[in-house]
Amino acid sequence: MYLEFAPISAEVAQRIRVVSRAVGHPSIVVAVIAGILIVSFGLLLSFKFDPIMIFTVIMGLLSSLFALFSGITLVKGPHYVKTGDLNVTYARQSRRLLLIFWIATIVPTGIAVLFSVPRGTDAFFTPAFLGYFALLWVPFATALIDMLVGIPLLKPPDQLVQQYGGAQR
Repeated sequence: MYLEFAPISAEVAQRIRVVSRAVGHPSIVVAVIAGILIVSFGLLLSFKFDPIMIFTVIMGLLSSLFALFSGITLVKGPHYVKTGDLNVTYARQSRRLLLIFWIATIVPTGIAVLFSVPRGTDAFFTPAFLGYFALLWVPFATALIDMLVGIPLLKPPDQLVQQYGGAQR
């Protein structure tokens, strides 16, 4: 595999190390806790065996899994900075993965939210269902934050890439 490197300042390298860990580790914790809460509360809210609610729980868990992968991808950011250079190849792959994982949370979150709405009752307006409804959005928001922080963070400075001609061996 062909690897590109871009020189970066010590301040940029330190910012990548600090910010990616400061945002990535809490994202991992939030994604795991959200997954556990989605499963436990989803099954508690289902008073009888309801296949639709089981499907909602599975979609919420899948969304949490993608948010977990997004946090792990962001935590890997410091590994792309070595001796004052940014490994542009791996940083570019991480930026793509962050976008893919955020997009991947959209479908399961949307399906879980649509199927979690009770039909024909006022049960939706109880605090339990409103809380579960809000909980289903947590993985989506977590992956969105990871993407919004990680993509600009792992992007090499344009002036350096232009100055040194992009790829270096």
